[in-house]
Amino acid sequence: MYLVETPGRILYRLDTIDIENNEYLFWDSTGAGVRISVTPSTVKQIELCDQTMSLREAFDRYAAAFGIQVIPNESPMEIWRAFESQLPPKRTLWDRLFHRSKC
Repeated sequence: MYLVETPGRILYRLDTIDIENNEYLFWDSTGAGVRISVTPSTVKQIELCDQTMSLREAFDRYAAAFGIQVIPNESPMEIWRAFESQLPPKRTLWDRLFHRSKC
């Protein structure tokens, strides 16, 4: 699950072919479902649509997968910020390349 803050960042995070093949679900900051149309290099259109699951259901699944808490009755952005505060920090490229194993 990703937070994509601007249309220009969609193709930075996600592959065009996967978007075209409907491999992702998208919601706006209010939790409304959206459909994204793309070309290989740009986002053509973002429009409201019904999704196969609500954003709340997606949050519940994400929280269960990572063992984190969902704050009930909060806005989608507040829930996302709470998730970020509960997840361990992301490892840097340097850490991933040169970490020491515990052998």
